[in-house]
Amino acid sequence: MSLLTLKRYGRAERNAELAGLADSAGLSNVFNPSIAALDGTTHVAFRGESTPGARPFRAFYATSDGNGPSMVADLTEIASNYGIRNVADPKLVVLDARVYVTFNTGFSSREPNHLYLQQLWPRIEAPQECVVDARQIIEKNWAFYLDSKGELGAIYSLTPTVTIALREGELGSGSPLVFARRPATSAEECSALTIGTQLSFSGDGVAWLVAHQKLRVLRRRAYFGRLVRVQFSVNDDVQLDVGGRPLVHSLASTLPRLPRHNRGLLSATYFAGLQYGLEGFDLSYGINDVGYSFAHVRKEDLWP
Repeated sequence: MSLLTLKRYGRAERNAELAGLADSAGLSNVFNPSIAALDGTTHVAFRGESTPGARPFRAFYATSDGNGPSMVADLTEIASNYGIRNVADPKLVVLDARVYVTFNTGFSSREPNHLYLQQLWPRIEAPQECVVDARQIIEKNWAFYLDSKGELGAIYSLTPTVTIALREGELGSGSPLVFARRPATSAEECSALTIGTQLSFSGDGVAWLVAHQKLRVLRRRAYFGRLVRVQFSVNDDVQLDVGGRPLVHSLASTLPRLPRHNRGLLSATYFAGLQYGLEGFDLSYGINDVGYSFAHVRKEDLWP
């Protein structure tokens, strides 16, 4: 199975713009950018350091339109005003002409973590905790969407394929959002895949996301991407089809290296953002927890 390397599709102007934003805000070790687009404005959330070596990593948010980029907002500081100590894995998603970020509070060996959905645009509102029955100890990376009735739902997992639907709470109310599981469906073709990006819709009930596939080599983990086509039925059931070519930044980025932050990480092209457009896909991703890139790839190059 041949790899599709994304470095050759890189968007130099977006890479430079994020580098400029980070420099102006005094940030270092920027990685895992997540993009979304709405009404001519590009939104990006990302992780990084405000103080070199400080842990955990912080999360940030900025926008860019015809007038140039905005100031950088510190999502970690904003979350702390609501008693949330950590913002990990920030991913942007557009719901009902608003931009939201979903994030979790990271790993803890002592207690379950928490997962949130928070509106960022057109104004920043309070994070809303997302709760589901029979949860895992560590919850992360639910892929949110509005169903055929306009109600909030999410793809909870790809293996097995499980979707969840909002049972209690209201988006934008500030109160917790309580979800219930819908019946699981078989997805043998999605074996060993986990959710990476949020969904990007292309019409006729079709959406796309980039999933992560994990390989273990000598007790260390390597991650690469797989494009997934999601077909929603009129009953909001989902059917998944997985693209054949694994996605990585470059061959060099997959080579073994001394771990800088995570001793269990061999290499990772970590996908955090995806936007579908008529001319192809815009992707944003992190590289081995120490870098990032943006790419634009024609659909025929990504999907058979």
